[in-house]
Amino acid sequence: MTVKKITFGGREMLRTNDLACPVCGKEMILTQTIEEIPHFGKTEIMNYSCNYCNYKSTDMIPLETREAVKQSLLVEGDKVLYTKVVRGSDTTIEIKELDMALEPGARASAFYSNIESILLKFKDKLEQTLRYNQLLLKEETDKEIIAGNIDKLIELIRKLDSYLEGETFTILLDSPKGYGAILSPNIKKI
Repeated sequence: MTVKKITFGGREMLRTNDLACPVCGKEMILTQTIEEIPHFGKTEIMNYSCNYCNYKSTDMIPLETREAVKQSLLVEGDKVLYTKVVRGSDTTIEIKELDMALEPGARASAFYSNIESILLKFKDKLEQTLRYNQLLLKEETDKEIIAGNIDKLIELIRKLDSYLEGETFTILLDSPKGYGAILSPNIKKI
């Protein structure tokens, strides 16, 4: 493995291109650096990029231990939708009223976003699932069950739309390693 030390924007980084892209199998570039990031502390950041198929991925690995975080926020009105949220790769974010959660997994990544964007992520996944179920409805024999799924998905999408328009709901955050947070003075620790 060939590793080069480079400087970019005044920061030292390690760079290698001896990795195979998981999408096209061609040579991929990995750039690594260690940064001090708010809510994460000292963190290793790894950027993967393929110049052939444009695959990109970023991993953030916190290098410090933190205390577990459990929070809730009552989202009342559309202004609260712009509240910032930090999600560590260990963090679960839940919409309490819908019993829907964005849970950590093997490839879960950290992000810094806002509540509106998280609702849109949920909505996007539901719309993908809806399209898939609509395709299944044309092919499967158990049309009654699939039609019921479609109805439930449409109901959930409508509810998310109402939250995006300002209807009140509760967002929960659970970060066992302490790398997630809802950045609001109105949060409740649970």
